[in-house]
Amino acid sequence: MMISDMRAYSNRGGRECNEDACFSMTLETIPGEQVWLGVVIDGISMSNGRISSAIALESLFGVAVGKQILPRLPELVLRGEAENAIKNLSKAMQSLIYEIHEALNDNVAVFGDMGCAVSAALLAGEHLFVSNAGDCPVLLVTKNGAREVYEDHRSGGSGLNKFCGTPRAVIGCADEVPVQSVKLSGEGILLVGSDGMLKDAMSDRERDETVEAALLNAQSMDALVRKLSEKVAESTTTDDNNTLLAVRYSC
Repeated sequence: MMISDMRAYSNRGGRECNEDACFSMTLETIPGEQVWLGVVIDGISMSNGRISSAIALESLFGVAVGKQILPRLPELVLRGEAENAIKNLSKAMQSLIYEIHEALNDNVAVFGDMGCAVSAALLAGEHLFVSNAGDCPVLLVTKNGAREVYEDHRSGGSGLNKFCGTPRAVIGCADEVPVQSVKLSGEGILLVGSDGMLKDAMSDRERDETVEAALLNAQSMDALVRKLSEKVAESTTTDDNNTLLAVRYSC
């Protein structure tokens, strides 16, 4: 796995403040092999969204670095395609969401209701791993076309309380965070974004065609993000915050 291009973008859109947050990190395992971890957090306005996303981001650093998930990734990836390695990577992705959920609940006594949607994506070895709670889209685009790789609570998907956080900010309840893994080959583009960026401002078809053209024409991630952000700015269907991580990979 090699990461050839990456761009992070966030804008408050038509809102008074930006309640989104994001995290991106690339690590080298051995020469010529990298892993990439990207997370987008979308705070829920009715549940102290801006504070929730800040606490979630702080928690993410704690579990990813302090609890040794990121430092252990090279070791897990170098075990190859063994079933145990994939299982351990999936478990690591689940723990990111669980820790964020617990961090928000720990702050309820101070701030009141807390809530956010979270999607985390990991490119490692020849696999993509995605864990999520809520409605932050994850889009994978390859020569075979575009596909969403996440469970949206709005379409009946599962997830930890559908959102991370406290009861008033949630819809339904589930025991486990969903984790999906996809075997990869060749080159592709991965997008992790808030719903304001990848779902509500344009049709799925318009979004997919824009990203597919970027892959086909070898456009930079900066150019792709500019095109998508321009479409969001022109939209009259949403004034939401918009956040996006765009990465081009090859394996």
